[in-house]
Amino acid sequence: MMGLKKVCIVAPIHIWDDVRVFKKQAVSLATHGYDVTLIAKMPHELDQCTIDGVKLNRSKIAALGKIGRIVCIYKVFIQALESGADVYHLHNPNTIPIVFLLRLFSKKVIYDTHEDYSKRLLFREWIPKRLRSVACKVVSTLEWLTANVTNRAIGTQDSVVKRLGKKAVLIGNSPRFNQSLIDRVQELKSEVSLKNDCFRLVYLGTINEPRGITDIVNSLELVNKERQVRLCLIGEISSNYLETLKALPGWKYVDFTGRLNQELAFAYVAQSDIGLIYIHDVGDHSSTDPNKLFEYMSFSKPYIASDFSSWKGKLEASKSGVFVKPAEPKLLAEAVARLAENKDELEKMGINGQLFVKSNNWEIEFLKLADIYSEIV
Repeated sequence: MMGLKKVCIVAPIHIWDDVRVFKKQAVSLATHGYDVTLIAKMPHELDQCTIDGVKLNRSKIAALGKIGRIVCIYKVFIQALESGADVYHLHNPNTIPIVFLLRLFSKKVIYDTHEDYSKRLLFREWIPKRLRSVACKVVSTLEWLTANVTNRAIGTQDSVVKRLGKKAVLIGNSPRFNQSLIDRVQELKSEVSLKNDCFRLVYLGTINEPRGITDIVNSLELVNKERQVRLCLIGEISSNYLETLKALPGWKYVDFTGRLNQELAFAYVAQSDIGLIYIHDVGDHSSTDPNKLFEYMSFSKPYIASDFSSWKGKLEASKSGVFVKPAEPKLLAEAVARLAENKDELEKMGINGQLFVKSNNWEIEFLKLADIYSEIV
């Protein structure tokens, strides 16, 4: 690479420390010699700062409502232009208008989509049910058009890459795995305060009904009839759904933290026995990259996961966890109880999982992104 090339990553409604956008892509690019600016949501007291070699700019639309984000998207386009970047890397459908504007100015652009929006909008509660199928078709068509006017497009799922067309490349959502991360998590374990010395489950991610959290909490009531089991529940949740969960009998076995920065969340994972990702088969869930499973595996933790065929195809041979039919709290409780009684099996699964991640991680996956940038610049 000749000289220091400027990159502007545009993710105007993502929180600045988003794992894929910031911790994986932006920091990795900065580490590999690019001058990186990220436009994203930031704390109210900050407009600009530099963290881990990445220049952070507060998005002009992050604090607006859904309509305001659409009407004022031009403000983010102006922010992006002001960066004077050699390459613009835009994330998800809300940035599509900016892609077309940048291409009109003959800028080099990468479009990056994290989910399958031909299905994902089917369970967006803010969209009226009768309009969700139409919204999926409109957005997926716009993404196809966008991918074809950019220099390159990126998807995290095979089905999305095929839909986007010949310019699209698959870059999976593999976990970060390096010694500095492991060491940092070990340091943070001392900050984790857990109630009771008991068998412990952990769930890390967005908390809502389609992700099976009601089923998980209901399973706690069942499994605690046999032995003491608690759940560390980590992630963002709406106030209404939190009240719904608190009304369930199994909630008394939950330690809820809310959203944590990733390293601290991993410290909770490191202190737990089993990681859970027990989501429903709705939208594109069954074809998503099981990134949370990989994160559990990074810290030698077995998992219990929904028995989606794509997940089993990737991971079943590694013998690093078990798969259970989703939306069946009784089956989940039985799986937890069985594994809790077999610590030797748990230890073997944990070792197998970490061995798998050592050869399937972001540091390896990033090489694909590095190739795209080398090609474009």
